Amino acid sequence: MNVEELTALVVDLRQEGSDTAEIEVKRAARDFPENVLPTVSAFANTPGGGTIIFGLDESTGFVAVGVYDPAACKATLATRARQALRPPVTFDAWDLQFEDAPVLVVKIHEQPAHGKPCRVISSGKAYLRAYDGDYELSQVEEQAFVANRSTPVFDQQPVPATATTDLHPDLLTAYLASCRASSTALAALPDEEILYRTGVTTGTDRELSLARLLPRGIRLFEQEELDL
Repeated sequence: MNVEELTALVVDLRQEGSDTAEIEVKRAARDFPENVLPTVSAFANTPGGGTIIFGLDESTGFVAVGVYDPAACKATLATRARQALRPPVTFDAWDLQFEDAPVLVVKIHEQPAHGKPCRVISSGKAYLRAYDGDYELSQVEEQAFVANRSTPVFDQQPVPATATTDLHPDLLTAYLASCRASSTALAALPDEEILYRTGVTTGTDRELSLARLLPRGIRLFEQEELDL
């Protein structure tokens, strides 16, 4: 991360007018923001992780107000990431000078499948990221994470040449409705992202994962299309 890359991020934030699904801003002008832990949990549980920028003020259009002490802020975050979250979270951090103010940019790493969901120890809650907010994990999402932990690696591989168009449309619609009804976070997401986060699709091409469907009893394929 360098100043040019940070500038591009801030331009996007200012155009959006709010935090995004991938970026959270914390003011941190006077002290460490204790409300950052749900965001760290959410990014650790979200595919690709996410970025937290300390030292910008969202309420004033993402003006650079500076971090109270970049080194102390980074050290406190490292302590919280090790001691206040289970399992511990790792991150990369950069101290940058932006618009004449010190800013700390932190990239939260996604937890591996066996480490999800990542929880805030004090509350026992785990979070996911959706748009500009952190949302407590729903039961459906909890089950998806647990299934990922217990499923053999070979069963998590995408099924070649499959896509969501191979799914039974009526059952797929019912499944998506059930996910949205059970989770505020999922309710805000498009269909494709819900299917990915709950394990129906997998891989970079979002192909279907049959092994993730059958153990959970989600029979979405047309019966006559199965080669039995």
